[in-house]
Amino acid sequence: STNDVKYRDKDGKWGFENGNWCIIYENNEYNESNKEKTYRGYPYCKSTNDVRHTDEDGKWGLENDKWCFISDNNKYE
Repeated sequence: STNDVKYRDKDGKWGFENGNWCIIYENNEYNESNKEKTYRGYPYCKSTNDVRHTDEDGKWGLENDKWCFISDNNKYE
């Protein structure tokens, strides 16, 4: 994960991680102006609770062949 700001625009602060641009939210905050809620630069899973990997950050799944974070506070049924 990164908190090293490389660019700023109207959407917020941006970093570069694993070869991809990612938006940096303060304390992983979410508000209506943000296009997508993220955790450490990865999107939260929108339609799966299928855990593919677990690490010190939590549970991870796959959606559209991309990693996503499974939030215990926002489970999908």
